[in-house]
Amino acid sequence: MFRVVGRAGAVLAVVATGCANLAAATSGRIGCPASEIEISDDQDHAGSRTWTANCRGRVYYCSATIVTRGSGAIDCTPESGGSESSTAEPAPQPRSARPEVDAPSGAAGFEFGMAPEAARQACEDAGFAFDSQGGWSECAGAPTGVGMEASVRLRFCAGKLCTILIKGRLDPKDGALWKSTFLDLQRALTSKYGEPTRRELEWPAGCREDAELIGCLEAGTADLKLVWKWGPSNGIALAMGPDRSQQGGASLRITYLSERVNRTRSTGGL
Repeated sequence: MFRVVGRAGAVLAVVATGCANLAAATSGRIGCPASEIEISDDQDHAGSRTWTANCRGRVYYCSATIVTRGSGAIDCTPESGGSESSTAEPAPQPRSARPEVDAPSGAAGFEFGMAPEAARQACEDAGFAFDSQGGWSECAGAPTGVGMEASVRLRFCAGKLCTILIKGRLDPKDGALWKSTFLDLQRALTSKYGEPTRRELEWPAGCREDAELIGCLEAGTADLKLVWKWGPSNGIALAMGPDRSQQGGASLRITYLSERVNRTRSTGGL
């Protein structure tokens, strides 16, 4: 795979423009002149674009993806069975699907493994109300800043904290705020834990304007999820989409899941 990571503006131009730009963008990835590259199977996705490039009898599968608000990546992978171009840069070693840093020990001021009373104390010491009902407990605010105004829901497994759900409280009419907050959280989590291990992005062209975004999120037409996973029961999910609880509407949330306790990383912030 030939990868170039750079500023998101350049990648966004590839995501949004035509085949001539794709040939030029592909040229430097595969070591073939743009004038000799034929583009086919060009498809637009949410925040990304994929296409097939053919040059001098060789086939490459390419994609352009916005990684964060400040960076993006263009990848081209030669079709299996072909020999790589002598002028192309060497393919890097594939990343592990598991983040290279340790899983977090908690978030928003709460520690995995803590007892319900300790969680209540942490919440109330920060000046927030604490309530328990229906198998979940809720702190009306985040004792440690998480990059947005939010409440924090907590679930306990056998008397120990195992799930932290941070739910943003954003203006339900301000699509620009929702979009910028999601991108800021993505950038912060990526900076701390590396690239997501999985992306589930449904963001059609008709939902990308700020004025349309909230309605699309409520309807489920736009539904974005980034996952960092350390194991079957250890991970982080940043999601923006329909609120599937009884409250309805749209939701921007970060879920931390861990059935392991006594981690060593800080519980502050994200």
